[in-house]
Amino acid sequence: MRRHLSRSVKVALVIACGLLGLSLTACSSPAGSGSASSSGSQSVTVWGPWTGADQAAVQQLVDEYNSSQSKYQVVYQYVDQVQQKLLTNEAAKSGIPDAIMWDRYSTSLYASKGVLQPLDDLIAQDKVDKSVFYQEALQELTYQDKTYGLPLTVDTRVIFYNKTLFTQAGLTPPTTWDQLEQAAIALTQRDASGKLTQSGFALEDAGLFNVWCLQAGCQLVNSDQTATAFNSPQGLSVLDFWGKLLFTDKVYDLGWASGSDPFAAGTLAMMYDGPWDIGKYNAVSGLDWGAVPPPTGPTGDQGAIMGGFGMVIPTGAPNTAGGWDFTKWWTTNTAQGVKFAQLDGWLPGNQKAMDDPFFQSDTYKPFVQALEYAKIRPTVAGYSDVENLVLTPQIQKFMSGEQDAATTLSTAQSQGDSILELG
Repeated sequence: MRRHLSRSVKVALVIACGLLGLSLTACSSPAGSGSASSSGSQSVTVWGPWTGADQAAVQQLVDEYNSSQSKYQVVYQYVDQVQQKLLTNEAAKSGIPDAIMWDRYSTSLYASKGVLQPLDDLIAQDKVDKSVFYQEALQELTYQDKTYGLPLTVDTRVIFYNKTLFTQAGLTPPTTWDQLEQAAIALTQRDASGKLTQSGFALEDAGLFNVWCLQAGCQLVNSDQTATAFNSPQGLSVLDFWGKLLFTDKVYDLGWASGSDPFAAGTLAMMYDGPWDIGKYNAVSGLDWGAVPPPTGPTGDQGAIMGGFGMVIPTGAPNTAGGWDFTKWWTTNTAQGVKFAQLDGWLPGNQKAMDDPFFQSDTYKPFVQALEYAKIRPTVAGYSDVENLVLTPQIQKFMSGEQDAATTLSTAQSQGDSILELG
């Protein structure tokens, strides 16, 4: 799933590294147990993709960890395109961090390249109870029966809806595809020229096909993960429904929301969104909004995709012990998961943390419910390329009216199966 995050870097490290043009290599610790900080503790470098408000929340947790013990001093470092940077630095055997806040979806691809450490021995040594984590998230950090990380956050998409618009129309939030369609039609408005002025439902993100596919009862790959499986009657039913919403019901126009936020403006009635936007919409004055779990498909199937981050340790980490200590401290303790959510809205990968009363509010409860049945995307190494390079671009052609549904999925199947064969 899409995870658009903000990013930053700890001020102390920026000062130490000097100008922004310097590479991360210049800031790396020498091989071994980690370089000593000015306080005498071992330096632990942690990479992450977060900046802005997200980074500020991360930094609060880092500061709390650093204050909780004297052996290690964690330095958070923002890195854009983490995976590519890791490959480069691993090849150079320099500038390698001690732990990474890692998009779990990338695990199988990069574990197969040998740049991530299996953590099974450390997990067994410290008697880490893996049952406390969302098992789907843990599975996404597993490759060829080896565990390469521990879940840090989880996320999924639910329906955000404008309560005011629904109340004015005498409608209740949808629980099925049919209800979603009828509400979207009722809440769509166009002016005399046909220009869309209020949309009933945002249908822009082709990458959400995987969510709808599960709701339709179809699979993304076959049982042994050797070939794609989305080109099926169930997969076609998704595109047929999207086509009806776009071209017949006309509840949305592609590009209509470009450069704006119609949900914040009160001109978009419904959309799929994730926990990362809870704080943003809570801060919008006059916006009365709510959330409900994803609607069920034509035969009553529930479907949601679980995304999120884990903590991994690179193969060449100078201070594996320090990276592992920080990883355990954050992921295994429920308090840290709850605090990060309170600071920034991110849901903890530690499922026990979700029992906290904080997550029982009307805003968070739909996410908790959806996560109960959410599935991860296929973990076969080549599938990320299938989705990013083949399936999503083909569906975008369908949504723009360039080709029909059957051609879209047939082409994506042919090209996708070739990628899986190469993998």
